[in-house]
Amino acid sequence: MAVQDLDPARLCAVNERSCGVGHNVKVCSFQIRDRGLALGDSLGNHFRIVLRLFHTPSRHEGDAPWDALNDARVAEWQELLRAHGVINFFGPQRFGTTSVLTSDVGLCLLKGDFERALYLIFLSKSMFVPPLTEVLPLVGAKDYAAALERTPYYCSQERDVLKFLVEHNTDIFGAFCAMSRTMAMLYFHAVQSLLWNQMASARVALSRQARVGDLVLASTYEQRTSGATTGETPASAVNEGSGAEGLPAVRALQATDDLSLFALAEIVLPLPGPDGDLQFPQAAPCTRADYDVALAELGVASLLAPRAGGEGGTTAPSVSAAQTGANKYSASLLKKFHFHGAYRALGVMPKDLRLSLVSVKGWSTPLIPTDLQGQGNTAQEGEQTAGGDASAAADEQNTTALVAEFALPPGCYATSVLREISYAVNEKMHSKEVPEE
Repeated sequence: MAVQDLDPARLCAVNERSCGVGHNVKVCSFQIRDRGLALGDSLGNHFRIVLRLFHTPSRHEGDAPWDALNDARVAEWQELLRAHGVINFFGPQRFGTTSVLTSDVGLCLLKGDFERALYLIFLSKSMFVPPLTEVLPLVGAKDYAAALERTPYYCSQERDVLKFLVEHNTDIFGAFCAMSRTMAMLYFHAVQSLLWNQMASARVALSRQARVGDLVLASTYEQRTSGATTGETPASAVNEGSGAEGLPAVRALQATDDLSLFALAEIVLPLPGPDGDLQFPQAAPCTRADYDVALAELGVASLLAPRAGGEGGTTAPSVSAAQTGANKYSASLLKKFHFHGAYRALGVMPKDLRLSLVSVKGWSTPLIPTDLQGQGNTAQEGEQTAGGDASAAADEQNTTALVAEFALPPGCYATSVLREISYAVNEKMHSKEVPEE
């Protein structure tokens, strides 16, 4: 993160305040630089994560997954992850944590249903900001002045939208343009991510090996076929939008190619976007026709550029007149929010991966030293981490924790690694019906 023209002393003042549950939110490790961060400056993220294992009394002894969790099992996971990597899925944080997905809002925007999109934004926020529950009916009734009056000051995005609508109560499209562009872009990117995850799941279900028709970067193809082992990894090169440089060159693997040279980390899938030069795999289930079908089912066929005449493949479903009318804002949305297509590596190889089991007294005992502790503030940090109640941990039984440490390229999600070493639990977070206005 880079902040311009801000005195570090102001940031340090945060440490004197009561921020976060248990007062644990602290900031440190500032550096003064001559320039800010630009796109591409980040080399990725290094993660240090502790997964706590909680025993469930309702389970019968021997049935619980932790009964088979030991150093040998963890070592096996570690070797598998190092050898094969993981599927490069967009993580759940890309889609939000309430019953209203970020992609739900994006789909409404792409369909031109701006009133529904506006309502969903307030509905989602109300699930963790209770004062907004009384704002919802006012937004539905288009009483924007009253809604603005009742919206808390810290809901800045919602207030910006309402302020615009108070002055221009029929221009809901303009209200979305009044949002922070980087925030609004998340809704469109979530739709692209949703489709990419769907296509990636279908592709991996078919095979985890390279196949004829798969796409790889042209630069990767040259490296692999020439025997070179150096160069940028595909995941770090193509994870997000095409940007000012345009889309990188890709090529489809042919029957004459040595498919064993290419792993999942070298295969790329397109993120759907209205770019005329966006290429698609030449084999099911990820052809242009497959993308067309998936987008048409969601009612957002306009997310892709029209096909060039004579392009092969299965005929895509026709776009209804209703969809065409709903998408009349597509050009304006693209110009404002820049949701271009891109390529994303199907797999990713975590670097410097280390997994270890630790037995610790009490579930809240800290296992990873923080940057603040590294600067000599161990006493203050220890008090804050324990929540001021050192006696609580003394009464707790021993518990097991899995410590995971690894690095990923920009745009890759730690949850893609964690899901490979975790047991699925259905919290039904997104299974609720989203109410109508």
